Amino acid sequence: MNKLPTIRQGETLFDKGRYFECHELLEEIWMKSEGKKKVLLQGLIQAAAGFHKLKQGSPEGAAKLFTRAAEKLEKNTVRDAVLLRFKKKVLRKIVPSLSRF
Repeated sequence: MNKLPTIRQGETLFDKGRYFECHELLEEIWMKSEGKKKVLLQGLIQAAAGFHKLKQGSPEGAAKLFTRAAEKLEKNTVRDAVLLRFKKKVLRKIVPSLSRF
């Protein structure tokens, strides 16, 4: 039986700085999501991709992804406590990064 990844697993990868893996895992969930949850997940995916770009030495690419991610994350809310906690954590991390660019 193939078990779907969870948002908590994505959050753990993000916390460990494993941004590429976080992006890939969240993308699996995103493909099966709808509505506001899908948009929120897209923002988290873009944030993870942005931090991956930073690690690769591409601050311009990171800034673009952070801007898009922040727009999606700031506007959208869902009733999923785990997803909301992850969203707040990511926003706390990307907003200061945006001011550096």
